[in-house]
Parts: sequence; C-alpha cells; structure tokens
Amino acid sequence: MKKFFLFAAALFILIPVIAGCGTGPEVPDAESGFMEKYFISEQEAGRIKSSSTLYRADLTGYVGKRVSLNQENWLMTAVKDNPYILEAIENRNSGQKHDIVTWYGEFPGAFLYGAAQCYALTRSESLYDEIEKLVSALESLQAENGYLGNYSDSEQFDMKYWDVGAHFFMLQGLVEWYEASGSERALDMADRISSALYRYVCVRRNPVSVGQLMVLAPLCRLQLIRPDGQKLKLINELSRLTDLNCGFYEGGLNGTPYYMLPVHRWENMFDVQGLYWLGMVRDDGNYAESMLNLRNSLLQTDRHMTGGMTTGETAVGTKWAEGSIETCASVLWEDLNATCYAASPDDSRIIDEIELTFYNAILGAQCEDGKTCTYNTPRNGRKVSSSDELSWQATPGSPDFNCCSANYARGIGLLSKWATYTDGRALRINYYGDGEIITSTPGGNIVAVSQQTRYPSDGKVEITLDLVSPEKFTLCLRIPFWADESTVSVNGEVPYSVIAGYAGLTREWKSGDTVVLNIGTCLHFMKGENEKGGKVALYYGPCLIAMDKNINPTFNGIAPALDVESLDYVLVRKNDYMVAMKVSTADGGQIGLVDFASAGRGGAAYASLFPGKNLESLAGSVDWGLRLP
Repeated sequence: MKKFFLFAAALFILIPVIAGCGTGPEVPDAESGFMEKYFISEQEAGRIKSSSTLYRADLTGYVGKRVSLNQENWLMTAVKDNPYILEAIENRNSGQKHDIVTWYGEFPGAFLYGAAQCYALTRSESLYDEIEKLVSALESLQAENGYLGNYSDSEQFDMKYWDVGAHFFMLQGLVEWYEASGSERALDMADRISSALYRYVCVRRNPVSVGQLMVLAPLCRLQLIRPDGQKLKLINELSRLTDLNCGFYEGGLNGTPYYMLPVHRWENMFDVQGLYWLGMVRDDGNYAESMLNLRNSLLQTDRHMTGGMTTGETAVGTKWAEGSIETCASVLWEDLNATCYAASPDDSRIIDEIELTFYNAILGAQCEDGKTCTYNTPRNGRKVSSSDELSWQATPGSPDFNCCSANYARGIGLLSKWATYTDGRALRINYYGDGEIITSTPGGNIVAVSQQTRYPSDGKVEITLDLVSPEKFTLCLRIPFWADESTVSVNGEVPYSVIAGYAGLTREWKSGDTVVLNIGTCLHFMKGENEKGGKVALYYGPCLIAMDKNINPTFNGIAPALDVESLDYVLVRKNDYMVAMKVSTADGGQIGLVDFASAGRGGAAYASLFPGKNLESLAGSVDWGLRLP
C-alpha cells in the first residue's frame, strides 16, 4: 500500500508536465467541442487527463474574491514595485548594497514558489506573463557556476548567511513553475543550482547548517524529474547530514514528538515534507510513514485553534502558549498537510485540517487590500500588517517584502493541490465553494465540476458535472468530521444520510448530472487547556468565530463569558463575511460574531477565545469538534 501511495504521488507530480510535451492523439469531435467550450488546447488536454489535481479553477464568492485580491494587488505588482529583490542579486559583487537581513535572498524564490502555485490554480494569462518575466530576469542573473543568491563570490553559501536556505526557495519555485507551466528553462536553472550545491557540499566538503538542510526536499523533486548520479550523491550526503544532526526520519518512525527533536523550528517542517520526496527517490514507503507520524505529532501538540502552527516560530509542545502565530509557519503547515494527503488520499481528515487552516489562519492573515498579510495572527488582539510589524526587513527598493509577504501567496495557491484529487479509484471533491473546476476523471477524461453554494455559512452544495461522454466512476464527496446529519441526493432522487469521511457515489455519470449535498453545518467547540483552561472557542463549520469591534462598537477587548449549555445563536446575512451570527452571552446579553478571517478589519480589536461555562458538558474526543450530547 505504501508503494501505491508513492506511485500515485509520482503521477501527481510528474505526469502532468510529461504529458503536455507533445501534441497527443487526434481529438474526437465531441471532445473538440468540449475543449472549445472550456478554452482548452490539445496540449492542455493531455496534461489534464494525466493529472491527479485540478487543472484550473474559476472560483467566485468569498474565496474567489480573496484569490483575485492576492493575484491583482500582490502577484501582478510585487516585482515591479520592489525591484531590489533582483537588484540585490545583480549587484552582489559591486559593494553597492543596502543593509539587508541575512535571509533576504529567499524573497524572490519564495515569491516564485507561491506565484507558480497560484498560476496552477487560476491559469491566468497575465500572471503567466508576469512569472515568465521574473524567471527570465533570474536566468540573466544566475552566475556561471549556478549560484543565484545575493552574496558576493567570496561569501557564497557561507554558513553565517541564510544562503543555502535561500536556494531552497529558489529551487522550489523553479520546480513548481516547471510543473505548472512545463518550462524547461526553469528546470535548467534548477539543475545549475544543484550543480553549485554539489560542488559546495560534495566536492569542497563545506558544512551546511542544520537549519538549511531543507534544501534536500526540492533536490529530491528535481531528481524525480531529471535523475542523474551527481544529484543523487548530493541527496545522499544531505540525507546523511540530516539523519546525523536532526533525527527526523528515525524520530518519525519511533514516535518521538516533533517538539522534542534536536531541531524543531517552523522551517524544519520542510525537512519533514522532504522525507516524502526522499522516500520516492529511494522507493521506500517508510519515509512517508515517518512524515505522517511527525505531522500527527504536530497536530496534537502545536496546531493552534486558529489552524496556525507553532508559537514564537518554533514547536513548544503546547497549542495554548502565548506567542506569535507566524503566517510563514501556517502556510507551511498547509503545505505539509497537502503532501501528507498526496501520500494518503483516502484520509479525508487531512483535508478537514487543511480546511481549518485555510479558512482561518490563511485567509485570516490576508489584509483587506490583498497586497499585505500579517506576521502574527493572534487568537485575541489585533491583526497588524507584516509591512508594519516587520518593517525592519524592508529596504529601499523593496519596501513590501519580508519573510511573510514573500511566502503568503503560497497559502492561496495551495488550493490547487487539494481542492480535488483523482486517481484510478475515484474523483474526490475536497473543496466546497462557488465556482468551476476543470479536472480529470478516474478514466482519464476531462470533467468540469461546477458548484453553487454559500458554504461554509450554509451546508447546501449543488454540484453539476459536464463530461465529454458518459463514464462510470466513483465520485467521492468529503463529509467533514464535525458535520451533523448530512445527506446527499443525485438528480432529484430521495436524499440519503452519509457519515463523516468520503461518501462514494458509483454510477455512470453523464453531462448535466447534479448532486445535492447537504452538510450538517453546526456550531461546535474547542475547550482551552493548560494556560487557557476555562476558555472556549466556537466554530461554525470550518470557521472559527470571533467577536469584533466593527460589529460590536462597545467591545473593549475583553470577551464576555459564554454558557455552552444555554447558548442560543441565529445566523444573519452580512455582505463580505463568510459567517455572521448573533449569540447569547452567559449574563443574558447578546453579541455579534463573525468568521475569524473577516474579523479585525482596519486594525479593530477582536477575540476568538471566550471565558466558558459548563464546559464539562461538551462531549467528543476531537479537539475542535466538541458539541453538546
């Protein structure tokens, strides 16, 4: 079974690009009409049919607006408005450099990493052109020896700088762009970086800091696409150093909690993710098992009620400690979970966790303009733009760039990795939201999946399929673990109940078939522990619910107590909010609550953790699925 997962994920990563390299077979007339309807070229058709993940999504509604803001106000303007991220590379030997943070070199690669994933989500032509301009600029700046950083020739890959780590982001960005667009140029650039690292690590035997061994992950991905002996030697040496200094692989297999490993900062989750790719290179499923175990450890100890990850940029063994909940770490938590899902695509609970992170930590970190994001997104407090909180990372010529702004777009683009998933057994629908997704069927045909819904404020989801020709396959609908009394019906048939997990519908599907899913969206809770004992968080569906000064003008930052046994609520419709409701307080009052992602606009105070009464009456064993019996 482990080998099957590795093989399935290999298809997920490699085949979409390989299949797109030729013109493919002659397309039948019916398929030609379908492709014309959805503006799909013959080359794209081959890639769609071979891919496990979606090919294109046209999302509307609340999430669609957030996707558009991210693209138009950040991805399309960031490089033009912040030219120094490239000038720092161009001027690396000139001595005419601004004062920069030691990790400044990660910014262009991290930006490319996220932009490529956003392109894989939307297939925007204008975004494609913008990314191609960036890749062309980087190609012109790459040194003959493959180096693509901002330090001088005498300082390249020096351990006192975050330089190998910067090339990790560059490699990830280039590999992602190849997978999204088929750019052989991006692969050539990545190969040159690999050669530079090989000379540094394997020929000169220079040391690599434990914090930068994460470069192993993209090198494994590159090896799977373009295998060669030199790269494999580099991978094996970096793997040896990682085992020697970090203990991720053995720790994952023997059940050591992540926070107790020798190194356990947020960035080291990239190393955990890298175990999966190393297992694919070595054809050994134990690496995926180790990754999944470490992911589960993080879930138990360090994933916050907001879906964010780590405290003060490191794993501390409790999700209730006070400290910053960094956007970079939350994005990587979503990224790690997406890889875990590729390893175990029948585990819908992984998607439930991704959904928690996406709707709260990711969308909650995006500022209203879509251009900026937070550094810290606290449970209670205010959301402050990273441009303000991390202003010390800005330089003349790149005022908008810091570690979080460079990484944030990936949190949006990762939707392309988990919204749907297809293999030879089923087409799984994981994301619910207004819009249309182009993806593939288990039989290798193209399908358009349209959704009409107000989810997550309303659990009714109407799904319509459009196919070239009828095909028998299993359509799996994700039923979240917190859902209450969900039902499904096909083409107006009598609805029947479905339980948490995947509801599999096997039949011959044809164009126009409609599935109506009613997810039992309900109010549920999470009890605070340790430092936050006696407190409670409220959720409606996947959305954490917060009290906001914009909705409650007299709110002074101190949340009122809520009695979970006598708590009454009523949903209200408010434009530009995912969820809004009125809730009774323990003292007989009433407050307005909104989804966490929408709370705190304009710097307003908010709270999502409330003093609780009668918390012992909550039943259940899942930390954010507790409810009254």
